[in-house]
Amino acid sequence: MGSLELKYEAIKVDNLELKTKIELLDAALVEVKNQAPSSTAPKSDFTLKLEGKSAEIDELKTKRNSIVEFEFKTVTNGTDHGNITSTSDFAPIRPGVTDQVKERVLVQNLFPRVKIAQDTYRYTEQTAVRRDAKNVAYNEASAHTAGEETTETLRVVTKTLVIVKDLVDISTTFLKDFGFMQQRTNRLINESIAYKVEGDIINGDDDTASSNEMNSIHNVSSDFDAANVAAPVDSVADANLIDLILSMDMQIDVLGDENNYDADTSLIHRSDWFKSAAMLKDTTGRYLDERIQRNGRNSLIDGKIRVLTSNKVTVGNVYVFDSSKGEVIDRDAISIEIAYENGTKWEQEIATMKGYVRMQFVVEDNNANAFMRCTDIPAAITAIGTVPAP
Repeated sequence: MGSLELKYEAIKVDNLELKTKIELLDAALVEVKNQAPSSTAPKSDFTLKLEGKSAEIDELKTKRNSIVEFEFKTVTNGTDHGNITSTSDFAPIRPGVTDQVKERVLVQNLFPRVKIAQDTYRYTEQTAVRRDAKNVAYNEASAHTAGEETTETLRVVTKTLVIVKDLVDISTTFLKDFGFMQQRTNRLINESIAYKVEGDIINGDDDTASSNEMNSIHNVSSDFDAANVAAPVDSVADANLIDLILSMDMQIDVLGDENNYDADTSLIHRSDWFKSAAMLKDTTGRYLDERIQRNGRNSLIDGKIRVLTSNKVTVGNVYVFDSSKGEVIDRDAISIEIAYENGTKWEQEIATMKGYVRMQFVVEDNNANAFMRCTDIPAAITAIGTVPAP
């Protein structure tokens, strides 16, 4: 069979296939046109599209190369725009879930973590000391003052851990149908506990054995006093928040001289930092202060004190401290457990997810002066700027 005959046979096959398709489309169009309209059942999108293409389908009968294009776009029904449950809406769902705004967890990560295997943490500290060195002649014994010999008193301090816990009930059917939900619930519990711990380390009540409250920065800090006789601050010209923070840093250095305290962190509410430091200007409108070094949202004062802002800090308060003098005692990091048999919940296909930590924030009593608080920023700024009477 020659090449011409082969081409002829191929054209016959193509024409036969095209004819078959045209006949099927023609029959479908006739059926649609003859169908009585229903007042209760609206026509489908495909039917409406097919009716709108009748002219193009007729053209197929005479023109081999004619093309019929069907295009479906997102359909809205009345005011129900983008209803993902509507069978006429083809808009895809973007992967993932958009969360509400969440706070940053910063403060608890400032301190070194000490891992322990018990429910209590114990350390030995010196509670009293007396030194009675004397100048003496060669080959002479030191003449101590009776009752004032060099001595020290020690005690063992016990810190009790606290438990922070959260529970979430979730349908086991829901977990099976949506694989991503167990991971999201794990994260929800983790965040819940982390935010609770963050707030407790800043504002917790105490760490006594009778309390379930965590010890805190606020609890261990001494109060700033501009008139402290050991390191008075009462004549700063044009005093501002930066002067106050550096005054607190100076008193920490003086009060902790033998312990070599070195304040490295200032903790304050974002609004207080904004209005009392970030927006400071001189009389010409230039921003102050050159003692603040900025890097994005991070600020450093005098080259050594980082500024952390947290909405968990009470407005009007500011803390300055040496973060190396605090510890997070950690027996259990955040642990997540799930129970499928919890009372009658097994009968209801409900699982209970539990998250908890056992921990405590510890600052040894002898290092308490490494932490200082000011609970009234405006009053303290006024106090350090007061010139003493002659």
